[in-house]
Amino acid sequence: MFNTRATKLMKAKRTGKVNAVIGYNGQSARVRLSSGERICIPTTHRPVIGDWVVEGELSNEQPRKN
Repeated sequence: MFNTRATKLMKAKRTGKVNAVIGYNGQSARVRLSSGERICIPTTHRPVIGDWVVEGELSNEQPRKN
């Protein structure tokens, strides 16, 4: 049986800035976060360096230009 508390903690860590795109197949991408963690995420668009992953999902927010 899975430890749900540990699973929630692991998913919470899946947040960060994309440092590298390791692979992309049109439906999902393998990326390296600024923390060094490598994760596979579902995508709606091709991720690029500088995108954000929030709780394991690629953010659709565009960065603000000041």
